[in-house]
Amino acid sequence: MTLRQELGLFFGGLLLVVLSLVVGINYVGLKDRLEDGLKKQFSTQPFQRAAQSERQILLERARTLVSNQLVNSYRRNVVSSLENDVDAVTALQKARENDAEHRNLHAELYTLYDQALGVLNRVGTESANDLVAIAAEDGTVLLEVLGVGYETFAEVADFDIGIKAQNLSLGDFWSSVKQRGDLKGYLVYPDHHLYLVGASWFQKGPYFDGLAAVGTVVDQEFLENVAGDSLVFVIYGDQVVGSSLEAQDLGQAMRERTKPWPEGEGEETWTAPDGKTYLVKSQSLQSFYLPKTPENEAVESGSMVRPTEVGRVAFLRDMAIVEAAAFEQSRLSLLFGVVALVLALLLVPVVARRFTGPIGQLSASMNDVGRGVLEQIPIQNISTIREVREASLSFNQMIIGLRQKKALETFVPEGTRAEVEASGGAAPELGGKRLERTILFSDLRGFTSMSERLPATQVMEVLNLYLECMTRAIRLEQGDINEYIGDAILAVFESPDAAVRAARAMNQELERLRAGSLSEELKSLGQGIGIHTGAIVEGNIGERNARMKRAVVGDTVNLAARIQDRSRAGQYTAIFLSGATKDKLTDEVPLEFFGDEEFKGKAEPIPVWEVREPTA
Repeated sequence: MTLRQELGLFFGGLLLVVLSLVVGINYVGLKDRLEDGLKKQFSTQPFQRAAQSERQILLERARTLVSNQLVNSYRRNVVSSLENDVDAVTALQKARENDAEHRNLHAELYTLYDQALGVLNRVGTESANDLVAIAAEDGTVLLEVLGVGYETFAEVADFDIGIKAQNLSLGDFWSSVKQRGDLKGYLVYPDHHLYLVGASWFQKGPYFDGLAAVGTVVDQEFLENVAGDSLVFVIYGDQVVGSSLEAQDLGQAMRERTKPWPEGEGEETWTAPDGKTYLVKSQSLQSFYLPKTPENEAVESGSMVRPTEVGRVAFLRDMAIVEAAAFEQSRLSLLFGVVALVLALLLVPVVARRFTGPIGQLSASMNDVGRGVLEQIPIQNISTIREVREASLSFNQMIIGLRQKKALETFVPEGTRAEVEASGGAAPELGGKRLERTILFSDLRGFTSMSERLPATQVMEVLNLYLECMTRAIRLEQGDINEYIGDAILAVFESPDAAVRAARAMNQELERLRAGSLSEELKSLGQGIGIHTGAIVEGNIGERNARMKRAVVGDTVNLAARIQDRSRAGQYTAIFLSGATKDKLTDEVPLEFFGDEEFKGKAEPIPVWEVREPTA
């Protein structure tokens, strides 16, 4: 069956289904289902998402304050100055008023304000945090800023550094920070406002030494941003904050009712004093929130502080509006169903023909990819149908990606490619692991001086010819070329025998290269090879998520390079290997003891051996 026939059957069947739905759906039932759907779409999620995001930002800012060395230093200076006063609260108050006896403490406090607001990098009132507070270990408030940015503080010479809260050590807010180090949740501050807050503790050794808290006030502006088509209010204590005056009045009315709120999340229908009926969805606001981990799920056990309800957020929608929307949507659904049925009958043949050609082209191109032909679909052959066009353009982008990947593979070590394939495409991470490997380090002798005499193009031709021959010899022994370093090669082997066989094959390749060349310059080239076996660290280094490299590091790599450098004094093949490599060989290899050699960074001499074969 052809694609056109299948499409005809599909759309014909679809028309029968649509016709059955139009005839069979009960109008009242459709309206009820639409109304139920509208209710389900309505929730407190906009507030919760915004609050969760804001709390995380506030926590990061609090951590920034805590981790700043200058802020911590001036905070400790203030605390140290208070140790000499019997009444710390009175001393702080006099210092804030620039009392003559406490001017040094005033200067320390002023500097603490300067450093704290400067670290947060908040400028102007609009972009300032609504609350910034720093407290000592006993809860005494050292710094408090409400809705002021660094720019205001820096420009006003007599900036008021007074406070509204003397101590923050009351309630589970303080206890939770002491137990967990970090906290994000809600806090009713002594200025009678509800804040989204992030707090982190200062440490003195392993112990709690005070905290920094950064907050955003939950006010009308905040609620307006999450309200959408709903009325939103927040109740805490005897306070009500609404997204509008109407929401404020409804919140006040619900606060005064006798019916208790449900625990956690709740849904109910409520009739307001004016007779309107509202659908109400509410959510409790906790003093703090914990990540969902096994440790935090056991918060009720032991002496860990449990979160308490600070307030409640409620979203309201007029049921009359919900019912009207459901009625209108059900009526439109019926009308559109009839119109769609008529249009579909007329468009079935046209749509089938328009789909056939572009999809056939896409199918043929996909078959070509399976055969290894990476050709894009010509732009003039791409359909104007959005879905088919997007599929074709995505296919072309895939071809570009495959071509790029194929080109980039030539620059990536085989070991790295194998690890990426094994990871299933997961993003690479920095780090590594310790392995025992054999390192081969080779160097082309005489190339540097030759490169100064020859043209650049000829220099690259000679170098690439040499590297191609050496690479072939290394890969035949399953070696992984970690890096080309100019005319030098760094290769990694799992087996010492394979490394020695590759080194001997490299000398044979160089001999054939020199014998088959007419260039005297090429014939004069030689090479030295150093091999050492030991522990290495293999892994990814560089800049996270930007530019990384698969590298091998460690004393084994350095020693292999230095052994290669000693091979200049070789009498046979200039293939030098350490005693560690020799001891692990299982192949019969003719060796000549070169001597116990002193190397930089090694307390004891290293025995070095040379492969004894006729020099090429």
